[in-house]
Amino acid sequence: MELQKIYTESFVAQLRKNATAEKYQGENTIDIENPEYTQLGNVYNKAAEIAPLTNPVVERDGKKRMIPDKNHDFESAVALYEAYKDLSPYIASKQGFWTYLSHNELYGYVRKRWGDTTKIKEHWFDIGRRGSLSGLWWAVYCTYDASKEGDERYWLTRQLFVNQTFRTRTFFTYRIGMNREALKGILVFMSKYPNLFKRGAGEARLDYIRKYLGRLGSTKELISFENDYFTHELERKMPAIELVTDTSQVRHDKKVWNL
Repeated sequence: MELQKIYTESFVAQLRKNATAEKYQGENTIDIENPEYTQLGNVYNKAAEIAPLTNPVVERDGKKRMIPDKNHDFESAVALYEAYKDLSPYIASKQGFWTYLSHNELYGYVRKRWGDTTKIKEHWFDIGRRGSLSGLWWAVYCTYDASKEGDERYWLTRQLFVNQTFRTRTFFTYRIGMNREALKGILVFMSKYPNLFKRGAGEARLDYIRKYLGRLGSTKELISFENDYFTHELERKMPAIELVTDTSQVRHDKKVWNL
């Protein structure tokens, strides 16, 4: 099996600078001129094994493959993570890694899943937990439950993908979303009390939880706590969480902060 290639930083910068909508019109391939890359010493390229197949019948081959539509982001995330489960957070933080995949074996997936060539730099040059490919991998990495077996290992991951706003904006763009135990504790809380997060008040309550834990982090070293601490802390704050029905309350209503 071939070792995984990763674009050099200078080539990513060049590719990004010269990116135009016209170059990203192909459905399954893109022409890359004179690519510059290195090979990782202990990571093998498994992207071809999870890339979507053209024939939907063949896709039901018993293997986990990425499915290029938003309703199957969870399945795609699991397939991507399982292919690269030995990837270190250091390499997962490298833009050259994800840019290589999005311009080669997984170009067709990115093109079909997002397809908006007005946002090339957002989807094909992603990095971090809000990125297209990288965001899927990080979502599983941060929620994987090693104490379970089989697909049950991804029960918290599935909870994360229930709410795309929560996954891509409410937490992953803030510091608290970088704390794996905090994220797991929040997701356990959400799974125990799903009615709290139905449409309407749900987003406001998530905003409150994020800000509450942010404030808590100014007085405690949250990185030292296990996930059950966060679940219990949110249960303790249940009266305040239930009181929140609108994001304006989070900013201006002192009641929700005094309970």
